[in-house]
This record gives sequence, C-alpha cells and structure tokens, in this order.
Amino acid sequence: MMRLKTLCMALLCLGLAGLVSGCSALSGEVYYNNVEEARHVMLQQLEEKYHKEFTLTGEERYTFSESEGCYVFRAMFQDEEGLEAQAILGQKKGWIRRVIDAGHIGPFPTKDDTYSAVFYTMKAIREIEPLFEGEPFEKYVICIDNPRHAYSDLSLTLEEFFADEQSFYWLDIVLPDGLTEKEYTDTIFRFYTKLRTEQSLAFELTAYANGTEIFTDYYLEAEGFYPDTTYDDIEDHMSFSYGVPMPEDKWMTWYYRIDEQFLWADEMWW
Repeated sequence: MMRLKTLCMALLCLGLAGLVSGCSALSGEVYYNNVEEARHVMLQQLEEKYHKEFTLTGEERYTFSESEGCYVFRAMFQDEEGLEAQAILGQKKGWIRRVIDAGHIGPFPTKDDTYSAVFYTMKAIREIEPLFEGEPFEKYVICIDNPRHAYSDLSLTLEEFFADEQSFYWLDIVLPDGLTEKEYTDTIFRFYTKLRTEQSLAFELTAYANGTEIFTDYYLEAEGFYPDTTYDDIEDHMSFSYGVPMPEDKWMTWYYRIDEQFLWADEMWW
C-alpha cells in the first residue's frame, strides 16, 4: 500500500510538472520551462548559429499554443550594429504547426529566425541604393525576392547569394505626376539602362505615376535570355491607359519591416 501511494505521488508530481511547463517535464524534450529560460536559450542558439552577439529588444510574445500543448516564444532581437530581426522558439523540440498565410498551416522547426534574410536584404539595399541618388523619384522601394530564412552562412557575396537563392532585386519607383508620356519613358529608359550597366544582378523594375502602374519589366543577364535593352523595348512596356493601381503607402516599404507588415499576429509567423 505504501509503495502504491509513493507511485501515485510520483505520477502526480510528473503530471503537475508537465502542466506548469506546458509541455513534457523531461528536460531532454523541451528548450525551456519559463520566459526567462526562453530568452536565454534563444540568444544562446542565435549566437552559436551566427557567431555574433545579439540582444533582445524587449518586443516579445510568450503564449501558450493550444494546438501544440506547449508555449511558443517570439521576440525581436538585434546585432551589435543595430540590425533587427525576429525569432521564434517553441518550447518543445521537433516540429510545430504555424499559420504562414491565410489557409496554409504546416509543420515548421520549433526554432527559426529571419536574421540572415534581413542581413542579406540590407546588404543588397546598401549595394544598389547609390544608383537611386539624384533621380527624380518621389519615392522608391528596394527589396530582394524571397530571401531564405535562417540561412546560417553570412559570408556569401551578393552574387553568390542571388545565384544560390535564384533571387533578384524587386524595385519600385514613384515618379512625379503630370509629366508627358515621353518624359516618363525617357526617365525610365535612362534609369533602366543605369541599373543594367552599373550593377550586375537581376532585377524587376516597376514604376508608378498618377496613382497607377505605368511600367514593369524584368531584367536578367543570362545565356538563353534576351532582355529588353533598347528604347523601343522600354516603350513597349509602358502603359498609360489601364495601369494597375499603385499600392497603398503602407505597403510601399521594404520587405522586412516586420513590425508593420505582420503586426505580431498571435497565430502567424512572418
């Protein structure tokens, strides 16, 4: 009888430990048991992964996931230069389900981050942004298409990164309203040629004026691909009658402004 009581007490303790931690009480199955431990483990894993020092910014979420039966810790962090990114660390090791966009739910690692995506995006912006200086643009947006999350190698050149990711620059420019069709075409042709000749990476250029899209074209210098290079080519892509409406100002921002684009939704992760 005494042995039975002892066994029951042991099982009860294990059950309570599991409830308190939100997941298995076995230390080998979880990363942390409270928010303080989550912060410590997240920073430790990021620093081991990237071989850099990081600090948490204070913007974070520590919530219990009913579907997974454990806690999920989300946080903004920054490197020594102030470059900010976002990380997620599920309490249990393995895989969890995350809502990425409307209607899509899938399994993802319990630890992930956007640092390398932000790192290479900013590296790409700094490389090409000087070409925008002195141009008659009301506004411009520079980002890169689909940079991979959690890419641990930070030593690649942009050429290597773009080739590995099959990526390209995604460039939006806003021109002043009220110009003639020829003035718009001349400006876009001159800038398009500048992008084509003064840097070597693929790009897609979209131009807006008078509240609508007036031009879009993709450029890639590769064997078997014949990019548009002449004034007539650019003129063929101009559209002044049935342009797509220009996106709202809140969307005319660079790709990894996570605070504005994703608003820290409880069930969505970038």
